[in-house]
Amino acid sequence: MPLFFLISGFLFAREARHTTRDLVRRKAATILVPALLWSLVAVGVRVHSLGLDARQAAIDLVTLNAGGQFFYVFVLLVLFAAALPVRGWPAAKLALLALAFAAAGLLRTLALERDWPATNLGAIAAYRDPLLWGGYFLVGMAVAKRPVRLAGSLVPVAALAGATLIAAWFTQAHLTGAYPDSYFSPFVYLFGWLLVLCAAPALPGPAGVPALPLRPLEWLGRHSYAIFLAHMPLFIGLVTDAWYPETALDDYASRVLFRFATGLLGPIALVLLASRVLPARIARYTGFPGRPSAPRGTGLPSPTRRPREA
Repeated sequence: MPLFFLISGFLFAREARHTTRDLVRRKAATILVPALLWSLVAVGVRVHSLGLDARQAAIDLVTLNAGGQFFYVFVLLVLFAAALPVRGWPAAKLALLALAFAAAGLLRTLALERDWPATNLGAIAAYRDPLLWGGYFLVGMAVAKRPVRLAGSLVPVAALAGATLIAAWFTQAHLTGAYPDSYFSPFVYLFGWLLVLCAAPALPGPAGVPALPLRPLEWLGRHSYAIFLAHMPLFIGLVTDAWYPETALDDYASRVLFRFATGLLGPIALVLLASRVLPARIARYTGFPGRPSAPRGTGLPSPTRRPREA
């Protein structure tokens, strides 16, 4: 999650050339509308497979809580809106604001670990607290304006410190007999910041290009949002929970592997099909890239199809 928000902030700052109105319209069309659509699908799946009552279904739809990991989209949209007034700030000022968020997030994490919300809505709000995620987003914005250059010895030290924190988390859980929620443990929260510290220097500068332009990874990058949206309601909620009986696989490990394989390969196959079938104007509102169309009046073939050889 820290890396997702780091990259999101980085890409958001790169869109500075767009006006606020245009930026809001683009984000609504390509992020909010698809998220609401797939959240509606996820609510339908949960009503079908879990017997979800109407009130809880409505709450889950509004809070983007129907698809598990959809909470990331909710937080991302909040951060997009909150970052609009500061997207013109210089890198140093954004970095200071990120440090303030880091300190506030750590205090919030300690409070949540000590006193977890007793109500369902309180737990939903805790996952969506911008104090916990906003610092990573701001670091990404700062790096987009001024690339980070760290001493060569600092990254290994940060990686070692991160491994130590995770080991401490497991040790504490073993001694107490209870594993705290990973998102709201100070060990894991600090590990997230060390992870961001290691990853931020790898982000390209204004004229940077990827060192290894691997086509499969580029394809996954373009289609990652559609894969993310489709995997939970269809291939985890519907295929593995509703359609496939648990008794079909005897042991727990086999069921977990089946869910993992289905959740990974199923949405990729769906995206491959949808990106070839759906027109671009329709696909953007469902989260799919869609097939590009030839410019009007040119008579050129679609870019996705090669001209037939003579």
